[in-house]
Amino acid sequence: MPGAKANDWESRAFVSGREIFDQIRRLGPLHPVSSGPLDGPSQRYVLEGGRDEIGLIGAMSHHFCATCNRLRLTADGQLRGCLFSDRETDLKTPLRQGFNDHFLTELIRETILNKPKDHGMAPFKRRKCLRTMNGIGG
Repeated sequence: MPGAKANDWESRAFVSGREIFDQIRRLGPLHPVSSGPLDGPSQRYVLEGGRDEIGLIGAMSHHFCATCNRLRLTADGQLRGCLFSDRETDLKTPLRQGFNDHFLTELIRETILNKPKDHGMAPFKRRKCLRTMNGIGG
């Protein structure tokens, strides 16, 4: 999955979520786990006879942007409406300046309302975020 400019992700090394699923399925039947409204974007499965879940997030091959309910708050106080978008809302400065909860709520609301419709990535399109994943919180 592409990340910051320093990331060495190459499209020739791309493995789709379906390919990963098919590889795991060779070990035995995979049964889907029901998702709730607050669950993340992973498609979760249990390997027959297994005790734990397997979660697949195919951000590049199985776009879930239309149902994404996630925000990211970076360590330096920037709120991101999309992991792959470089658009950020500064929450740290207004917090430090003592702005009230209503003002902060409106900043968060605007970030949600302006979430990108999609992450702008395609499996073979080279576009990377300006921040590294650990800088974003991913």
